[in-house]
Amino acid sequence: MARSLTIFVFSLLMLSNIGAFGDDDTKLNTVTLKENGRHESGGIVMNIPRTCTYNSYRYEIDMHGQLFFKESATCQGDNGQQLGSMDEKLLVCQLDPELHCKSIMKRFTNLSFAASEQGISANNAITPWENSQQAVQLLPTIKSGAERNTKALETLNRGLEANMCPVVFGRFVIQFKRNGKISSDSNADTLMKSCIQKFQDICGNPQSKTQFVAMAAASKENGDINSQDIDNFCGTVKPN
Repeated sequence: MARSLTIFVFSLLMLSNIGAFGDDDTKLNTVTLKENGRHESGGIVMNIPRTCTYNSYRYEIDMHGQLFFKESATCQGDNGQQLGSMDEKLLVCQLDPELHCKSIMKRFTNLSFAASEQGISANNAITPWENSQQAVQLLPTIKSGAERNTKALETLNRGLEANMCPVVFGRFVIQFKRNGKISSDSNADTLMKSCIQKFQDICGNPQSKTQFVAMAAASKENGDINSQDIDNFCGTVKPN
C-alpha cells in the first residue's frame, strides 16, 4: 500500500530530529565539490532578506543511515549588507539496509541515491569519500543502523496513519458532501491510497460508521456529517 507523502516526510524528519538510536556523532563525509555559483534569493538572516551564492557541497551519512546534503554559501542582504559565509544541511533520505534510497524531499524529488565503498551515487553520478579507508570500516555499522532506523520509521508511519486516516476520512466525507467529489490533486490521491484500508474498515463496519457519526457530532469541524453522508462517500472508496 502506498504511503502518504505527508506522513512519511513527517516521520523521517521526526527520526532525524530526535536521533532515534543514541547520540553517536560519527559521520562519513564525501569530498567537497565546487558548485557553479548557483544563486538563490529568499530566506531571512538577522531579519534581513538575503541572496546567497552557493560555492561548494558534500554528502554526509550518520551512523543511522540518514543521508544529508551540506552546502556552503556566501550571502548578501538585499540591503547590500554582507552576511558572510553560511552552511546549510538538508536531509536527503533514510537509506535502507542495502544503503539505497529514493528521495522524496522537494530539493531531491525522485533522485535515486546509494552508498558504497566508492562513495555516494546520485542517479549514478558518484561523489567519492573524503577518506575511503574510513568508509570501508564504517559502512557495516551504517548498514546496521539503517536497518534499525528503517524499522523504526515503518513503526512510526503505522502509528501516524492509524491516527491521521480517521481525520482524513472525515474531511473527505465533508468534501464529498459539499462538492459531490474529492479534489483530484496529487496530495488527495496520495492520502486516499495511503488510507484506503482504514477507509474500507470504516465503510464495511456499521458499528464503525455509527461511532464515526457520533464523534463527528461532537466535532466543530465535522459536526454536520450523518450516516447517509458516510454511505455516499463510501460508494467512492475502491480497493487498491
